[in-house]
Amino acid sequence: MDEVEFQGSCKAGGQIFKVVLTPDLEDGGFTVQCHEKPWAISQGETIQEALDNIIDALELGLEHEREWPCLNLARLRPGAKKDKRSF
Repeated sequence: MDEVEFQGSCKAGGQIFKVVLTPDLEDGGFTVQCHEKPWAISQGETIQEALDNIIDALELGLEHEREWPCLNLARLRPGAKKDKRSF
Protein backbone atom coordinates (compact mmCIF):
# COMPACT_ATOMS: atom_id res chain seq x y z
CA MET A 1 0.00 0.00 0.00
CA ASP A 2 1.29 3.49 -0.85
CA GLU A 3 2.14 5.79 2.01
CA VAL A 4 -0.33 8.62 2.56
CA GLU A 5 0.97 12.09 3.43
CA PHE A 6 -0.80 15.33 4.25
CA GLN A 7 0.98 18.64 3.84
CA GLY A 8 0.19 21.76 5.77
CA SER A 9 1.74 24.52 7.79
CA CYS A 10 2.01 25.62 11.38
CA LYS A 11 3.22 28.70 13.22
CA ALA A 12 6.03 28.48 15.76
CA GLY A 13 8.34 31.15 17.10
CA GLY A 14 6.62 33.79 14.97
CA GLN A 15 7.42 31.91 11.75
CA ILE A 16 5.37 29.72 9.42
CA PHE A 17 6.75 26.23 8.70
CA LYS A 18 5.60 23.61 6.22
CA VAL A 19 4.93 20.24 7.82
CA VAL A 20 4.18 16.76 6.53
CA LEU A 21 1.77 14.56 8.47
CA THR A 22 1.89 10.80 7.87
CA PRO A 23 -0.61 8.37 9.41
CA ASP A 24 0.93 5.29 11.01
CA LEU A 25 -1.16 2.61 9.31
CA GLU A 26 0.19 -0.20 11.52
CA ASP A 27 0.16 1.26 15.03
CA GLY A 28 -2.25 4.17 14.65
CA GLY A 29 -1.54 7.81 15.32
CA PHE A 30 0.43 10.22 13.18
CA THR A 31 4.03 11.23 12.56
CA VAL A 32 4.72 14.85 11.65
CA GLN A 33 7.93 16.47 10.49
CA CYS A 34 9.22 19.77 9.19
CA HIS A 35 11.62 19.47 6.24
CA GLU A 36 12.81 23.06 6.76
CA LYS A 37 14.06 22.07 10.22
CA PRO A 38 15.07 18.40 9.90
CA TRP A 39 15.56 18.05 13.65
CA ALA A 40 11.83 18.77 14.14
CA ILE A 41 9.90 15.51 14.11
CA SER A 42 7.14 14.35 16.42
CA GLN A 43 4.05 12.21 16.68
CA GLY A 44 0.62 12.06 18.26
CA GLU A 45 -2.40 9.84 18.64
CA THR A 46 -4.57 12.41 16.81
CA ILE A 47 -3.85 14.97 14.11
CA GLN A 48 -4.27 17.79 16.62
CA GLU A 49 -1.93 16.17 19.14
CA ALA A 50 0.71 15.61 16.42
CA LEU A 51 0.46 19.25 15.31
CA ASP A 52 0.66 20.51 18.90
CA ASN A 53 3.74 18.33 19.44
CA ILE A 54 5.54 19.54 16.29
CA ILE A 55 4.91 23.14 17.33
CA ASP A 56 6.49 22.35 20.71
CA ALA A 57 9.45 20.68 18.97
CA LEU A 58 9.93 23.64 16.62
CA GLU A 59 9.71 26.20 19.42
CA LEU A 60 12.21 24.29 21.55
CA GLY A 61 14.62 23.86 18.64
CA LEU A 62 14.33 27.52 17.64
CA GLU A 63 15.05 28.52 21.23
CA HIS A 64 18.19 26.37 21.20
CA GLU A 65 19.27 27.85 17.87
CA ARG A 66 18.97 31.36 19.35
CA GLU A 67 20.76 30.48 22.60
CA TRP A 68 23.47 28.29 21.06
CA PRO A 69 24.07 29.42 17.46
CA CYS A 70 27.42 27.60 17.40
CA LEU A 71 25.56 24.27 17.57
CA ASN A 72 24.20 24.80 14.05
CA LEU A 73 21.34 22.29 14.23
CA ALA A 74 21.10 22.32 10.42
CA ARG A 75 24.21 20.13 10.30
CA LEU A 76 22.09 17.30 11.71
CA ARG A 77 20.41 17.00 8.32
CA PRO A 78 21.64 13.93 6.43
CA GLY A 79 23.97 14.96 3.62
CA ALA A 80 24.46 18.47 4.98
CA LYS A 81 27.79 20.07 4.15
CA LYS A 82 30.13 20.56 7.08
CA ASP A 83 30.31 24.12 8.32
CA LYS A 84 33.90 24.99 9.24
CA ARG A 85 32.60 27.35 11.92
CA SER A 86 30.73 24.60 13.76
CA PHE A 87 32.26 21.82 15.78
